Amino acid sequence: MNGSPNRLFVPLDAPEAADSDRFGPKAANLAALGHAGLPTPGGYCVDAEAYRLQMRALGLQDTARLVFGGGDMVARRSALKIKLDLLQSPINEAVAEPLRQAWRSVTGAPGSLGVVRSSSLVEDRADSSFAGQFESFLGLE
Repeated sequence: MNGSPNRLFVPLDAPEAADSDRFGPKAANLAALGHAGLPTPGGYCVDAEAYRLQMRALGLQDTARLVFGGGDMVARRSALKIKLDLLQSPINEAVAEPLRQAWRSVTGAPGSLGVVRSSSLVEDRADSSFAGQFESFLGLE
């Protein structure tokens, strides 16, 4: 890797990438495998702070609390609002620019393709599994 664009996007081969509290267990496990000398695809992991910055920029903190603190219907509506707002709103520049830098580092030459794997801070823990709940996007330019 060519170094980290900033603290929000950290190369998987960086020591801090193994911090599951910042990057989630899936990224931390992949980083640990790489640190142990096993082959990995490389890339970057995204600090949960990038998500928090975007949520603050869109004013969605209270809505996020309703996902876990409201009744079933309130939680579903709140989760849908968050998803739609995230999809329909521009990415906060504090997140967007380092994201572009990380992406350019991964894809390298023009025309190179990349992969994005979504994950969660609570994925792949001893008491929870989210297999198949998140998405991967392949062949992105």
